[in-house]
Amino acid sequence: MDALLIGIAYGMGLLAASVGLPPLVGFLGSGFALGALGFTGGAFLHEVAHTGVLLLLFSVGLKVRFKNLAQPEVWGTGLAHLLVFSAIGTLVLGLSGLYWRPALFLGLALAFSSTVMAGKLLEEKRELRAFHGRVVIGILILQDLAAVALLAFAGAETPSVWALALFALPGLRPLLIHLLKRSGHAELLVLYGIGLALAGARLFEALGLSGELGAIVFGMMLADHPRAQELSQSLWGLKEAFLVGFFLEIGMESRPTLEALLTSLGLVLLVPLKAALFFLLLVALNLRARTAFGRGVTHSLMTVRHASGWVLKKIKLSDEFDYEAFRKHYNDQVMPLFTLVGGKLSVVNAETRPNFGSGTTLIALVKPPREEKPDS
Repeated sequence: MDALLIGIAYGMGLLAASVGLPPLVGFLGSGFALGALGFTGGAFLHEVAHTGVLLLLFSVGLKVRFKNLAQPEVWGTGLAHLLVFSAIGTLVLGLSGLYWRPALFLGLALAFSSTVMAGKLLEEKRELRAFHGRVVIGILILQDLAAVALLAFAGAETPSVWALALFALPGLRPLLIHLLKRSGHAELLVLYGIGLALAGARLFEALGLSGELGAIVFGMMLADHPRAQELSQSLWGLKEAFLVGFFLEIGMESRPTLEALLTSLGLVLLVPLKAALFFLLLVALNLRARTAFGRGVTHSLMTVRHASGWVLKKIKLSDEFDYEAFRKHYNDQVMPLFTLVGGKLSVVNAETRPNFGSGTTLIALVKPPREEKPDS
């Protein structure tokens, strides 16, 4: 049976990819089709799916630093969007005939976004380390924390008082870094990443918190380490394979009725409003519209910028002026092209995943100040 599920998922994923859609659309479609035919995933598929989600979120955490959560564009946008959109959702559901209490909880639920789906899409586009990628993940982590508080308030699950001890987790960082160094570059590194993701999830679950949040937090504890990218890359293939189970399980567990489908279609009309609200809040917090939308670097864009007077400049990163500080300083007035580490020149692109650690020299196109003229 498991081999049949994998085969159908592969076929549907291949079909989706052949028409230009992400394979995950095919995986979801195969799950819906199998569910409609009466198939169920069982305990094995559930464990595979859950492990894939934990590995994905652990990998996301490896690319997000704790200080990212303190940025105004993260907590300001996250909190404001949660309050405003949940109020809109509550009002819409209330006017549709629901009592105020279920309308309030459903309105709050509509304000949340899927950390798994957003993380997966950002990772596929190699944008998790981009400024807008870090802002998105930071907002989603805040939403996860708000979801924990909501569940506690609703009486679904109250975190243990021992959850306060999690504030001492940074004290484990030296041990985690020591083990990371001792893990080498092969199978021990893969086992270390899997064990850390699962350990973080189990610890948080034991304390009445979200296991998914635990996987992210344990990844964030290593985000500053130079080998965080290598650890993430070592888990890539395993994580991608396990995530197929997640998308299959979503489809197979869904049994949509006609009424549910019509209700869902009505709620889909709120999605553009949700996106527009995010955009307006981000712009209000002084992010440029281009950053609020997010935009990939293309050859044509690079050519246009060079023709408009942008100049080549070398910038050396350090512990005080790291890549995050570099992006914040230049905002969207810079386009990294090459990295120079130990005399080795590398092209900056989505496939190479360059190292932006301390000591790296960036060669970038930079927009000169208005009073500065580009060299001829």
